Amino acid sequence: MTALRSNSSQVEMPKWCPAWCQGIHQQWAEEMEEGLARIHYSGGIEGYLRGGGWYDSCIEQAPQPNGVGLEPVGINLWMAEAIGGGDRVHVVLGSGEARTLAAQLIHLADRIDLP
Repeated sequence: MTALRSNSSQVEMPKWCPAWCQGIHQQWAEEMEEGLARIHYSGGIEGYLRGGGWYDSCIEQAPQPNGVGLEPVGINLWMAEAIGGGDRVHVVLGSGEARTLAAQLIHLADRIDLP
């Protein structure tokens, strides 16, 4: 599928979308974000950390750098700490890794909350 931008140039977009994709390729093409228009995307969760930092996550799947096929689906997690200069961390997790991390975080939270 090809989308026309307001300046009449064309952006190659995916021919199909996985069920989780929000399908905002056309919007990104119109905003002249050619690289983003080719990425399958689904917004995730975001919030603030105690102490002033933040976190954000999303699901993305981009085309391979050579243009043939797609990279593996990844859950992107960004975290930034406002204290000490605002260090930022970006981690890409597979679905199994995300489930393992979630289970471990729940286990640790339970240890804090439960007597």
